[in-house]
Amino acid sequence: MYKVMIIDDDAKIRSRLKTMIDWEHLPIEFVCEAADSDTARDLYLVYRPKIIITDIFIPIITGLELAEELSRIDPELRFIIITGYDDFAHAKQAVKLGAVDLLSKPLFSETINESLKKAVQYFEKLQKDRSSITALQDLLQNNLHDIQDSYVGNLLHGKPKQPRQIEAKLRNLHISIPGPRYMAALVTVGDEVIEGEVSSWSDYEDSDNISVNFKDGTKIYTSSVNVVLMSKGD
Repeated sequence: MYKVMIIDDDAKIRSRLKTMIDWEHLPIEFVCEAADSDTARDLYLVYRPKIIITDIFIPIITGLELAEELSRIDPELRFIIITGYDDFAHAKQAVKLGAVDLLSKPLFSETINESLKKAVQYFEKLQKDRSSITALQDLLQNNLHDIQDSYVGNLLHGKPKQPRQIEAKLRNLHISIPGPRYMAALVTVGDEVIEGEVSSWSDYEDSDNISVNFKDGTKIYTSSVNVVLMSKGD
């Protein structure tokens, strides 16, 4: 349920708004109301509503100024701004502050509920996007080892890539290989680190393996699929 706060210095308007809103069918709940910006600010800090319905012209500071202030606390807040007349300048500013609608008086049940639906859809999309990101992160984490092996294998058989592209991809896949220069090879040495400098290698016609000769000075990093990256310093 998304919490709703109503701000207007006219108690009758606040009461009318509460009767116009479809609390039963929308996933929203009324939590508080205020007649001025100072009271609204205090109540916001207590109840943390996600949707705020406010008149532009409220005592102390305007509804737009209050919206700007509260948006700095929670950029995801959605505002439904109420004004006594159509005002393009106010509408433009309201949109920047995250307003879903700028409504002119007199208010109608259909328009206020439609605005609330827009706010709800905004939050539902946010939640869906976050769920998708979390699912992708979980998928990456659960399959990271296979993805790492696959990428290192592609370095051997794929088209040549720019060093910056390779370095960025290695960082993204949490593969740490020090050294300003890199070479790649397939070997059959298993999961271990071999110390030495590569002097030469050759392939066998009847095998996918490569014979590598080492000298001191080069580190060989192997993986479970026998894919290795060699980092060679200056």
